[in-house]
Amino acid sequence: MPRTVDPVVALGTMASVPQPTLAVDDELTLRPFRRRDAPDVVAAFDDPAIQRWHSYRVDSLTEAYEWIGRSHLSWLREQGAHWAIVGPDDRLTGRVAMYTDL
Repeated sequence: MPRTVDPVVALGTMASVPQPTLAVDDELTLRPFRRRDAPDVVAAFDDPAIQRWHSYRVDSLTEAYEWIGRSHLSWLREQGAHWAIVGPDDRLTGRVAMYTDL
């Protein structure tokens, strides 16, 4: 299937720099996931509302570490970007992600 829109980010752009941390406002920040987020990732995936909308589960710290690692690889492979949404205390409160179809 041919594309109707050209890529807006040149290949190699994302992988050549670390994933940024972005201020949303005075309270919220988007930052890359960290290993210390693993317990909160497990807790989030235990929520029935989140399970309803995901096709996979994260049931252990080991799986959370793997999930976090894949989020970093996604950036390096320029296949997507995953950010943890954190408040002033740097505690995980959500996630935002973008994917490419490359």
